[in-house]
Amino acid sequence: MMMQTFLPKLPPLTALIRLTLIEAWRGRSARLLLLFLTAVYALGAFAASMAVTEGQETRLALAAHLYRLGLVLALALIVVSSTVRDMEGGFFQVLLAFPLSRAQFVMGRQAGYMLLAWLAAAGATGVMLAMAVPGGHAAVLAWGASLALELSIVVAAALFFALGLRRVLPAYAGCCAFYLWARLLDVARFMAAHPVGQDAASWDVVAGRAVFDLLGWLLPPLAGFAPSPWALGGPVQGALLALQFGWALWYAALCAGASLIDLYRREV
Repeated sequence: MMMQTFLPKLPPLTALIRLTLIEAWRGRSARLLLLFLTAVYALGAFAASMAVTEGQETRLALAAHLYRLGLVLALALIVVSSTVRDMEGGFFQVLLAFPLSRAQFVMGRQAGYMLLAWLAAAGATGVMLAMAVPGGHAAVLAWGASLALELSIVVAAALFFALGLRRVLPAYAGCCAFYLWARLLDVARFMAAHPVGQDAASWDVVAGRAVFDLLGWLLPPLAGFAPSPWALGGPVQGALLALQFGWALWYAALCAGASLIDLYRREV
């Protein structure tokens, strides 16, 4: 019924993006995100009151870490559960009865979830701006932009896992494993490049280093996204932000393409 209302009036992609946002609001996901933003703000204020020195910096650092991890886990779960419900509940088949292709479905859903991620990042950035140190507002805005790019990668990956696995728990576990690997990849590459108690020229060390170097080309370096020093008003590297934008664009296209290949080879 909702698509019958939107599709005659809006282009299919626009209608699907709008539908995704409305579902997030009516499903209480957006309101839970707002509650989370408020709770972290209150927790940060409590931490600042308990700190002996540098209370504002403690508050900002705690809020930055909680917002980053909490929004990643929450948005991944929202995307996975909603997509699995679409595929297993028959809503995907209903959508295909309209003038909507599978490619438009994937692109529309991905764009809608990415817009939801940007809105969540904007909310977190707004709260961080209210707590920012004097002269640190520009750095906080850069932190928020980096967070939005990280969340864009996460929701694109979550959509890919959900469309491929079509079960909430395996898809969510796969997305979390992807995020964990991408966060720890730099540490793993450093350990592989500097083995302790092993010959650096041995074949197993060289092979391990080659594997982690290959993963470095395949996985986004999420450890460098939304850096805490930016949230504290530190210097911003514009080149790093531009590189993160490139990673987000590349991964959105990669996940959409992989999802389409899997979707077109399946029977509806």
